[in-house]
Amino acid sequence: MKNERVYVFSCSHEMGELVQSLSENIEGGNEKLFQKCLILMGVAMRAKQLGHRLAITKDHKILDYIEIV
Repeated sequence: MKNERVYVFSCSHEMGELVQSLSENIEGGNEKLFQKCLILMGVAMRAKQLGHRLAITKDHKILDYIEIV
Protein backbone atom coordinates (compact mmCIF):
# COMPACT_ATOMS: atom_id res chain seq x y z
CA MET A 1 0.00 0.00 0.00
CA LYS A 2 1.28 3.45 -0.86
CA ASN A 3 0.23 5.23 2.33
CA GLU A 4 0.98 2.42 4.74
CA ARG A 5 3.23 3.37 7.64
CA VAL A 6 5.58 0.97 9.33
CA TYR A 7 7.01 1.69 12.76
CA VAL A 8 10.14 -0.15 13.78
CA PHE A 9 10.87 -0.74 17.44
CA SER A 10 14.38 -1.70 18.44
CA CYS A 11 15.88 -2.16 21.86
CA SER A 12 18.83 -3.66 23.68
CA HIS A 13 19.14 -7.42 24.03
CA GLU A 14 18.25 -7.19 27.72
CA MET A 15 15.17 -5.09 27.00
CA GLY A 16 14.16 -7.53 24.27
CA GLU A 17 14.32 -10.38 26.77
CA LEU A 18 12.17 -8.40 29.22
CA VAL A 19 9.58 -7.66 26.51
CA GLN A 20 9.53 -11.32 25.51
CA SER A 21 9.14 -12.42 29.13
CA LEU A 22 6.28 -9.98 29.75
CA SER A 23 4.50 -10.87 26.52
CA GLU A 24 4.47 -14.56 27.45
CA ASN A 25 2.09 -13.70 30.31
CA ILE A 26 -0.30 -11.67 28.15
CA GLU A 27 -2.86 -13.22 25.85
CA GLY A 28 -2.08 -11.82 22.41
CA GLY A 29 1.69 -11.74 22.90
CA ASN A 30 3.95 -8.87 21.82
CA GLU A 31 1.28 -7.02 19.86
CA LYS A 32 -1.12 -6.86 22.80
CA LEU A 33 1.74 -5.90 25.15
CA PHE A 34 2.71 -2.96 22.92
CA GLN A 35 -0.93 -1.85 22.66
CA LYS A 36 -1.23 -1.83 26.45
CA CYS A 37 2.08 0.04 26.77
CA LEU A 38 0.95 2.72 24.33
CA ILE A 39 -2.29 3.22 26.23
CA LEU A 40 -0.42 3.50 29.53
CA MET A 41 2.05 5.95 27.98
CA GLY A 42 -0.89 8.08 26.78
CA VAL A 43 -2.39 8.08 30.27
CA ALA A 44 0.97 9.07 31.78
CA MET A 45 1.48 11.90 29.27
CA ARG A 46 -2.01 13.24 29.94
CA ALA A 47 -1.46 13.08 33.71
CA LYS A 48 1.80 15.00 33.35
CA GLN A 49 0.10 17.68 31.21
CA LEU A 50 -2.57 18.12 33.87
CA GLY A 51 -0.08 18.10 36.75
CA HIS A 52 -1.43 14.82 38.13
CA ARG A 53 0.42 11.78 39.42
CA LEU A 54 -0.12 8.10 38.78
CA ALA A 55 -0.44 5.69 41.66
CA ILE A 56 -0.14 1.95 42.10
CA THR A 57 -3.04 0.66 44.15
CA LYS A 58 -4.24 -2.59 45.63
CA ASP A 59 -7.56 -3.10 47.41
CA HIS A 60 -8.23 0.65 47.15
CA LYS A 61 -5.02 1.51 49.04
CA ILE A 62 -2.20 3.46 47.42
CA LEU A 63 1.00 1.43 47.46
CA ASP A 64 3.25 3.87 45.60
CA TYR A 65 3.29 6.90 43.33
CA ILE A 66 4.95 6.97 39.94
CA GLU A 67 7.18 9.90 39.08
CA ILE A 68 6.42 10.90 35.48
CA VAL A 69 9.50 12.30 33.75
